[in-house]
Amino acid sequence: MTPPLTTVRQPFDDVAREGLRLLVQAIEKPDAPLPPANDPLVELVVRASTAPPPPREPQSR
Repeated sequence: MTPPLTTVRQPFDDVAREGLRLLVQAIEKPDAPLPPANDPLVELVVRASTAPPPPREPQSR
């Protein structure tokens, strides 16, 4: 694809592992409140589809 798109890389293995952990916990203790999920770290992969903002025009008074 041209230009290469900027994306967010997600650790799918970690996301799946966390989902499975929460599922097993919900099955084993159905009446217990679920703990907050651990958010996986994501990485911004900047490629050619990003650019700085255009210059601002001076404001007239």
